[in-house]
Amino acid sequence: MTHAVPLVADPAPAVASAAGLLANAIKARPEWRALADARAAFRTDPGMSAIMARYRAAFGRLSAARARGEHLSGDDALELAEAQQALQAHALFRRQNEATATLVALLREVNRMLSTALELDFAANAAPPSGCCG
Repeated sequence: MTHAVPLVADPAPAVASAAGLLANAIKARPEWRALADARAAFRTDPGMSAIMARYRAAFGRLSAARARGEHLSGDDALELAEAQQALQAHALFRRQNEATATLVALLREVNRMLSTALELDFAANAAPPSGCCG
């Protein structure tokens, strides 16, 4: 059974209902399930957890060095590069990225359909006005 997705703002009951139906239709797609499965596998795999811990530690050293106005030492830079390479080479990382790209393609198609119906770019007009990064 699918549950309606609650909306933060309720501009009008018909719009809220349609938005919930659209969200549920997207969540019923295989692209959504593939991403959910890939994320779950990524989060629960012990090998991936070890790689992520190593990457986060190395990235934390980079962030701390930057905050101090410094660069990473050669050993720390090498550790970060190796951890990033291990992360990107892992099958679960690639699976999650591929599933994300597939879902994004679906969402772009949904945006195209909405934009055509509305005669304006739905996603561009719905995005926060804060510029680059939210």
